[in-house]
Amino acid sequence: MPDNEFFLDTSGLYALMAPNDPAHARAVEWMKLAANERRLAVVSDGVLSETATLLMARRIPHLAQAFFEMVEKSRALRVVYVEPPRFEQAKRLFLKHFDQQFSFVDCCSFVLMKEFGLQAALTKDHHFQQMGFNAVLI
Repeated sequence: MPDNEFFLDTSGLYALMAPNDPAHARAVEWMKLAANERRLAVVSDGVLSETATLLMARRIPHLAQAFFEMVEKSRALRVVYVEPPRFEQAKRLFLKHFDQQFSFVDCCSFVLMKEFGLQAALTKDHHFQQMGFNAVLI
C-alpha cells in the first residue's frame, strides 16, 4: 500500500535522532503525523549503516544505541536489504547519473522507492527531488 508508506533517508533519520539538527522539530512532527495515520516507514540496510556512521562522525555516538533500539523495536519500520538484483539496478543508475553526484546509497534508495511505489521520503537531500520524489524536509 504505497500511499501509506514512505522512505526514510539518512538525513531524515539523523534529523530525528539529533536534537541540534535544524530539521529536528519538523522531522519529529512529520513522524508523529505519520504514526497517527499509521504509515509504514521503509528504510534500507545501507541507510541504516550510513546513519550509524554519521552519528559517530558527528561525535554523538551515544545516540547510536538509541538509534539501533528504535530500529529493532519499531513495528512501523520495514528494513529492506539491497540484495544483488537491487544492487545491480543501483549500480546502473549510479553510472548513468554520475554527473548528478548521487551517492551510491541514494541510488539504492531510488531503486527501492521505485520498486515499492513510494513517493515521499523523510529527507533533506535535494537529489530525491531531482529524481521526482517528494523530499518532505526541504
